[in-house]
Amino acid sequence: MRTHVKPLIIAIVALLVLAGGSAAASRYIITSTKQIKPSVLKSLKGNRGPQGPKGTPGPAGPQGPRGPAGVAHIDTQTSAEQFVCSDNSCGYEAVATAYCPAGEIPLSGGYIEDPNRTHFFTDVLASLPVSDATGNGWSVDIVDISPSATTGQGGLFAKVTCAGGIG
Repeated sequence: MRTHVKPLIIAIVALLVLAGGSAAASRYIITSTKQIKPSVLKSLKGNRGPQGPKGTPGPAGPQGPRGPAGVAHIDTQTSAEQFVCSDNSCGYEAVATAYCPAGEIPLSGGYIEDPNRTHFFTDVLASLPVSDATGNGWSVDIVDISPSATTGQGGLFAKVTCAGGIG
């Protein structure tokens, strides 16, 4: 019987050592990097690895709502001719206004001088969009600045570019 006792004692001792080791291991499990000394953590960092392959595209998103309608049309309107006269027979100042059709808005404007009239000196006092009881449009105000010895008559047409069907 003695021959069996020695291996039995060795087995019991080995079992006690293993049980004690696993008990110690469970007592010292690292659950946070705060449990590791900072200098040890620093030494564990390596170089950044290469970028991985590009992933597959995701599914398409849902259809968005329809945007607002754009401009349906653009047109140009011209005013009736207005006159300035250097001898004041028709006035030293003239205002011409071109209006957009109802429901349209002015985008830009300006004026042209009548090339068939005597050419003399005028100055534009204002060229701007207007909105009044008549409607929306563009107004241009010119004044005669000709020397007093100059006589003649100048003609002015206001022009407006309008946008309609904005929706």
